[in-house]
Amino acid sequence: MKPLTLTFAITIAFTTLFAIPLTGCASTGSASSKLRSGDVQLTAEITASKSLTPDFIVKLNPNSHTIFRGSVAPTGSKDPSGSDAYVMTVDQMHWFSNWHDGWTEADITTTGSLLIVKNGTKWDVSVLSKLVPEQTTAAKVRYRDTIKRNDQAISLMNRRIERITATVEWLAKNLPVESFSGSGGIKSFEKAAGSILFPELYGYPKGKTKSADTKENRSPGEGYSWDVMYTKETFPEYMIDIRDTGTLFRDWEESTDLVYFMYLQQTE
Repeated sequence: MKPLTLTFAITIAFTTLFAIPLTGCASTGSASSKLRSGDVQLTAEITASKSLTPDFIVKLNPNSHTIFRGSVAPTGSKDPSGSDAYVMTVDQMHWFSNWHDGWTEADITTTGSLLIVKNGTKWDVSVLSKLVPEQTTAAKVRYRDTIKRNDQAISLMNRRIERITATVEWLAKNLPVESFSGSGGIKSFEKAAGSILFPELYGYPKGKTKSADTKENRSPGEGYSWDVMYTKETFPEYMIDIRDTGTLFRDWEESTDLVYFMYLQQTE
């Protein structure tokens, strides 16, 4: 199977959670390889391990607290360049993101697999099968001075994943991943996707105009007034309510990184 390239910097570490080095491990340097977008590079950092089969933790980027865990097995042969190669069957994603009014932290069962290939003393990572977040098993969500935990936070996160999944599947049809250059990384994505999802804030996409500013054409939600005519003309029925109430914008504002990550998976 030809590996898919994931447009994120991914860091690998033989570590415990949040990349705390194991006792007695020696640190190596780092290496990088270009990804599809050209402006973002995959970077791998490792610490030496005494284990015969490495216990990899894959990080979303070098400074991220978002990591992927799973079972690791050698491919049984060298890759074409003669390097050691492993497959990680991912079973969990520990997600962490923050925004100006709070943060979200969650453990989410995840399916998918990664190819991990030795590159000198470093490691390169590519996606064999897309990483799909499924069910939240633990979560904490902070919004300003309120922290939600346990079942309440898990329910909130599960519903958010469902909404984001539906949104990125639709978005990828209107902003195809393979044709999106992403030359500015997530900032470029925010501008392009934001214009489609929230033109009131990012500017209307080409060929679309703001509807007449009347009470009937506006719906208040999450501190903004949403153009209901644009919603009706642009979005499928299952997305109309979440956009006009501001729920979709709340998901976007609090979890743009997750939206971006899940959008990049829409390649099959």
